[in-house]
Amino acid sequence: MRVVEADGKPIVAEVSSGSDAEAKRVVPGLEIVSVDGQPAEDRIRSLIPLVTASTLWYARSTAVAAILNGDLDKEVQVELRRPDGAVFGVPLAREPFERRPAAISAQVLSGGIGLLRLPSFSASNLGLKSGDALVRAFDDALEQLRAAKAIIIDMRGNGGGDDAVAERCAGRFFKSTAAFPSFQMRMVTLGVPWFAPRMSRSVSPRGPWQYTGPVVLLIDEFVVSSAEHFAAGMHDSGRATTVGHTTAGSSGNPVPLEVSGFRFQVSRWREYRADGSLIEGHGVPADIAVRPTVADLANGVDRVLAAAIDYLDHLASR
Repeated sequence: MRVVEADGKPIVAEVSSGSDAEAKRVVPGLEIVSVDGQPAEDRIRSLIPLVTASTLWYARSTAVAAILNGDLDKEVQVELRRPDGAVFGVPLAREPFERRPAAISAQVLSGGIGLLRLPSFSASNLGLKSGDALVRAFDDALEQLRAAKAIIIDMRGNGGGDDAVAERCAGRFFKSTAAFPSFQMRMVTLGVPWFAPRMSRSVSPRGPWQYTGPVVLLIDEFVVSSAEHFAAGMHDSGRATTVGHTTAGSSGNPVPLEVSGFRFQVSRWREYRADGSLIEGHGVPADIAVRPTVADLANGVDRVLAAAIDYLDHLASR
């Protein structure tokens, strides 16, 4: 079961097919009131300190998503509130929330607007063998939208992956070289930490053709790392408008280390946007801020996508 925050409350957003929750008629739009007798807000606040994050909004959303987490062999007692205000309790078996590997896909919406779903810049997360395979999948999807009057790229939940892959995807939207976020590497000399001079990055046109129409990026607080690199570069170059919620603010390029059996990650760089501001701790804001409501989740309405379509329709009418 997937839980998100809507209207300031933890709300069921998705129920896995065949799960215990589905069998007990738990549906999207229900509010979680308490978990094992603990009020939902108290539980969320207790989880936030356990989340590794550089922004409060990412930490809180991650805690909300984990509100039902616990031992898989222990049943959890959940109190839920229906949209009409009625509250009921239900015991649920804890089950892993399993997602099939997402895929890059494209479709043409009514009105000639293209929708390109871009769930990750990690080949392995998409069930692909290499970054080259991911770029080919992206190109194949984009080819389907060549005649679209505008393109919406749905990046929500994109946890990043490979900056080089992200830049290759971005190259399909530029007719000339464009500056992308720059980096400053963390160095250590004789035990003394310091930062190297900033390294500039740029994206060059790629592919047999480049899409030059309007582009909108759908973003949320689960857009992380290489996905933020893509979003910041597309936005700050003036190539795309962002709709949704500020991204995670996490682009430290961590390296895994192990000391005395303990495994941890250490950030290796700072990433800077075109105006010199850091992505770490700030994220990439949405030009048009939109959040789903409880009613949206209950009725299967994608308010963020609808806002992007409205924006593009308004743009076309000017």
